[in-house]
Amino acid sequence: MKKLIIFTVSITIKVISFFSSSLAAKYCLYIFTKPRKGRANDYQKNFLKNNLLKNTSLNFPIYNWPGSNKTLLLIHGWESNSARWKPLINELYSLDLNIYALDAPGHGLNREKTFNVISYSKLITKIINKTKPDYIVAHSIGTMSATEGLFNANHKIEKLVLLAPVNNFSFILNEFQKILLVPKKTIESLIRLINIKYHTNPLTYKTSNYTPKDSVLIIHDKQDKIIPYSETLEIIKTHPKHILKTTNNLGHRLKSKHVLGLIKEYLSL
Repeated sequence: MKKLIIFTVSITIKVISFFSSSLAAKYCLYIFTKPRKGRANDYQKNFLKNNLLKNTSLNFPIYNWPGSNKTLLLIHGWESNSARWKPLINELYSLDLNIYALDAPGHGLNREKTFNVISYSKLITKIINKTKPDYIVAHSIGTMSATEGLFNANHKIEKLVLLAPVNNFSFILNEFQKILLVPKKTIESLIRLINIKYHTNPLTYKTSNYTPKDSVLIIHDKQDKIIPYSETLEIIKTHPKHILKTTNNLGHRLKSKHVLGLIKEYLSL
């Protein structure tokens, strides 16, 4: 079924591109920003709704697990939601942290239907300014939004943890083109469209442009098939003071007691 969907979308893009690359670019942007999954299932809804903050001034779902110690903000990635953090929240229970999380547009309990890195970063800037976290932990594409969101916030944090980060927005575009076999002219039109719509050049947009110079822990698996380990190495090359912890055979999601322990140890220092 997945292969059939990819084939159908690919053919549709090629047909539209034959008549108009700019029109095809608009269709690509729609596909590019439309999560296929990541909405909360019934089990996840129960977990999230029990900790959902009500009557906040921010118009998106914010969750809180209260604690009397320092404040931690959790930021999930593409086709995920804040329920992914349940194992980490349980692991950090003994630290008595005041923990916040949010659902990205098009994910979890967020009612928006589309997602993009730039809009997500703006939400993150708002929640950083509101909750004033001491620590931030982000995963996957959420690391890109988290770093820009932090960069633009009126607040400095003590520690940042990046899990399986992506560095180059161009990597995401290249994967999109490779999977759907998007014609070159249409990709060029898509790049121009992103530039105009979000005032951002996707070819130069990098996580390392916004990452703090120090107090950063990166955890990445060498066998990550979603975001390659090389993306992390580029961040480390730009910021050699970052701490790198490499795992093996855990994949992109990094679901492991070992990883939870690494995060807890770093935040406890």
